[in-house]
Formats: sequence, C-alpha cells, structure tokens
Amino acid sequence: NGIGVNFSSNGSSAVQALNTASPIYSWYCAIGRFTPSTAVDLFVNGVQTTETAGIPASLNNNAEIFSVGSIGGSGFYLNGNTALMFLCAAAVPDIFIDTFYHFTAPLFGVNV
Repeated sequence: NGIGVNFSSNGSSAVQALNTASPIYSWYCAIGRFTPSTAVDLFVNGVQTTETAGIPASLNNNAEIFSVGSIGGSGFYLNGNTALMFLCAAAVPDIFIDTFYHFTAPLFGVNV
C-alpha cells in the first residue's frame, strides 16, 4: 500500500511514482506532476518522490473518458475522502506545490 500517481501514454501501461505513506485515518497532501520525457513526481506532505525511467513524451489521448483517481476509467478509484482535487494543464513548479501543501493543511487542522 501507499500513495501513488500513474501516468499513461497509451491507456494501458503506466509509469508510476510511489510513496510508502499509509493514508489510513490521516490527512495527506498528495500532488502528482508529469513532465514529458523527463519525470513523474509525487509530493506527499512536502516529500518528493521522482521516477525518471521510461517517461513518455505525451499522455494518452483517445476517445476514452478522461479519469482522475482511477486506472482505465473503470477501476482502482480513489477510495476514501478526497478534498480539493484539481487538474492543471501545465506542470507547476516546486514552489507552487509547496505552497499548496502549506496553505491547505490548516484547512484540515494540520500544523506544518
């Protein structure tokens, strides 16, 4: 178990960054970032995990329904409470990700 982020270039295989945090009964700020041909990053409570092997040049683009929080649009959905989820059309810089973490934590009573 853990918190992971997957990005796919073909809709079936994916490249993943994984953090071993156990998200049970705790608040976590998890942010994934895809940088084409470079990296998949996962930030969990300000700690960055990066995968640089096999990063595709683009994301899957087909007639399938776009999904966030699932794989293949039909399974592995986010199971639990999710708040403040959003999608950005550009890979935001580290300083923005750190700001998201520090600004959202107090909303849930977490001191960072």
